[in-house]
Amino acid sequence: MNDLYKNELNLYLNHFCRTFKLSHKIAIKSRYRRIYANPQTPYERVLNSTSVPDDVKAQLILTHSLLDPVTLKLEIERKLKIIFAVYNKITKARYSASAA
Repeated sequence: MNDLYKNELNLYLNHFCRTFKLSHKIAIKSRYRRIYANPQTPYERVLNSTSVPDDVKAQLILTHSLLDPVTLKLEIERKLKIIFAVYNKITKARYSASAA
């Protein structure tokens, strides 16, 4: 599970999954209206940032160019199937041991 989070899932979420980020809030009486910026991936946010050095951006661009989202997604699904198979095996063993 740690391997999944450390490798494929981290790369997939940071490079290919866009998220909304809160831009600002406007107070209207006792409520707030939230204004969101256009969705971007964390990778795109780092590239747009001025506080990140250019050599770090170059390394990220190189890493991004080597990634394939379909391959990452298939590998994530393969590892999740293994994790759920182990989980199901453990829970079945627990239920059969407690029933006996």
